Amino acid sequence: MKVPNGVDIEKLYQTYYMDVYSYIMTIMKDGEAAEELTQETFFRAMKSRFKGQSSELTWLCAIAKNLCMDVFRKKKCQQPIEEELESGMDVEHAAVSKAQNLEIHQALHQLEEPYKEVFSLRVFGELSFRKIEQIFGKTENWARVTYHRGKLKLQEMLDVQQKNMMQKKKRIKIFSILFAFLIVFQNVEVSAAQQTLPSGIQSDQLEEEIDSFVREHEDTTAGMAVAVFDQSDELLKNYYGYVDKEKEIPVEADSVFEWGSTTKLLVWVSVMQLYEQGKLDLKKDIRTYLPEGFLTNLSYDTPVTMLNLMNHNAGFQEVYADLFVKDVSDISGLGDALKQHEPEQIYEPGTVTAYSNWGVALAGFIVEQISGMSFSDYVHQNIFEPLGMEHSALYMDLSDNTWVQEKRQELQCYIPTGELIPDCFYYITLYPAGMCTSTLDDFETFARALLDEDSILFKKQETREEMFAPTTYFGQTEVPMNCHGFWMVPFGVQTIGHGGNTAGCSSYLLLDIADGIGAVVMTNQAAESTYNSEMMELIFGTFERSNYMTENEVPSGVYRPARTVRKGPFKFLSMSYSMGEVDENMLWAVDEIAGLRKIVYSYGDYVEVPTVEFVLEIGLFLLWLAAIAFSLISLIVRLIAAIVRKLRKKESAKKALGKWSTAAGLLQLLVLVLLFAVIVCVSAYVRWKAYVWLFAVFGILALVMAGMSVYGIVKNRGAMLKTRQKVFNYFTVAFMVVTVTNILYWNLFMFW
Repeated sequence: MKVPNGVDIEKLYQTYYMDVYSYIMTIMKDGEAAEELTQETFFRAMKSRFKGQSSELTWLCAIAKNLCMDVFRKKKCQQPIEEELESGMDVEHAAVSKAQNLEIHQALHQLEEPYKEVFSLRVFGELSFRKIEQIFGKTENWARVTYHRGKLKLQEMLDVQQKNMMQKKKRIKIFSILFAFLIVFQNVEVSAAQQTLPSGIQSDQLEEEIDSFVREHEDTTAGMAVAVFDQSDELLKNYYGYVDKEKEIPVEADSVFEWGSTTKLLVWVSVMQLYEQGKLDLKKDIRTYLPEGFLTNLSYDTPVTMLNLMNHNAGFQEVYADLFVKDVSDISGLGDALKQHEPEQIYEPGTVTAYSNWGVALAGFIVEQISGMSFSDYVHQNIFEPLGMEHSALYMDLSDNTWVQEKRQELQCYIPTGELIPDCFYYITLYPAGMCTSTLDDFETFARALLDEDSILFKKQETREEMFAPTTYFGQTEVPMNCHGFWMVPFGVQTIGHGGNTAGCSSYLLLDIADGIGAVVMTNQAAESTYNSEMMELIFGTFERSNYMTENEVPSGVYRPARTVRKGPFKFLSMSYSMGEVDENMLWAVDEIAGLRKIVYSYGDYVEVPTVEFVLEIGLFLLWLAAIAFSLISLIVRLIAAIVRKLRKKESAKKALGKWSTAAGLLQLLVLVLLFAVIVCVSAYVRWKAYVWLFAVFGILALVMAGMSVYGIVKNRGAMLKTRQKVFNYFTVAFMVVTVTNILYWNLFMFW
């Protein structure tokens, strides 16, 4: 409804009702009279013309003042307000300072700690959040969220006071009822500006808070895009920084970013669509849907189901080789990519959570087998096109959307501190696990479709509800960990979603199903956490373990990440342990299944390492380091001695096994060089075929060193040498045996 000059009276009523009411209360000192005069003020506003020479609230308060004066004139008791209101005082501030100042302080007095002190320090002490952080010894985000939660609690207390005051009225004039009826009839809804986010921040303050957060981290920021929404409205969408800092190309609506592992949600939505159609059974052996003999490395009789793939507990070890490739000619079909590096199954299905890109890609391949089309085509036909996601690409080389393919070339990537990553684009061979690239608009569109109770992604609402139902929990608790592939991410409230990282981008998609709030963020920084994690606390609140579980006893023993390699030439990468410690920034629980003790985390458990195994592995590693040190020192000593003899022009005395021991030392260093080369190749995403021969060399060296050890023992026994020299030779033999044992134990010889 509009007043004569086009001002929306309904919006004015929603926005300024309490302000006008408070202002009239400063004059009338009577709640019932203030109630009636406030209604009359808006009724008069409907008939008057707003000239725009003052603020809307000032205009409304002027109308209210005149109504109050009329009342006093009729009662012949002139109230001393004339001078006050016409002396130039800002009626907006008068309404707050006079009517609410005492109420605010009374409510603040009842506010519990630490909200009371934080609010007082921020408002009355005018301290920054950073200074408040230092006072309490907490984080800046804690100070920020605590302040907003305190403000929310204070507002709730004031609302209760005002509600109690308004309940005292006994009658309302007929024109007031008529006006209220008109407001309802026009279907007035509470505006997004009045919505409170799970963090306690008002949604109309969110942009200011995020802007401030970005300013605080601008020195390390490259580019970032973020959107926050509920089921009906977009609460915020902003773009920050640059897609290319060097060329100063800003992040804009048509900028594209890589989703990384958030792409996996496309797999799980596809799976649930086929499940809804009755074409896939989540609890059936997945070999039913695969070509005969496709899986060759299964170690347990327990069948692997689609639920196992969704929960990342199918038992597969990690795959390091050829996840990212540079040469487009190296790209093959999804089935071939899966077969080239099929992982060993090192855990019984359903017992251990070990995040698996390979397992998700396998689920995507099953979608291909059931649907009869490539996974990329399936997603375009059943997700992208129905949602109108015209700026999204998924295939390995992004060729399924040439616009995205071209826009991706504009994107430069950076490390978390803001330095450039040269040439950061890679093809992901297991593309259903992490290749999707899109604009923020498309990313948000997908997320909002997930949040929508009547999502067009599914024919039945029950399918969406089932998709968000828990399928695994944190140990023996009732706290969800995974919901059909969606991870539960704990903040101040439970959210579900998925994060993603590629060689140069990071993203997060989070949904608070209970409150109907969602958020998506995209950055062109690898392994970025400032925006993907910390900033999300401004929306969903700060994680506190006590909100989820009471168990706090840190488990004893030695643990290693379940997401690792225990068979094959990358086994040495499993030499990562934690002892008597947990990550307090993450939710964890202790559990035991089939005699296997573990610490349960999202994305992957930590499994207990038997004491004997731990001592053996650490012992082998330390002995191998000693062997390297022994060989290096002996070679340096020999080199120095040779140089001295050369300078003194003396001939070196021939010693039995002298060349043998020198060769042994050189072989030890060669093993070290080969191991370093393997680590570099894995870190740089070098193609497997380019360095697989290194493992064959490891095997050859192990055979040579084993033979040299036998030769050294036999010769050392019969040689006429001093005791010191014989001891040295025996040490040389012992350390070669140590190196051979390490090569065998860590499977470094397995080039197949």
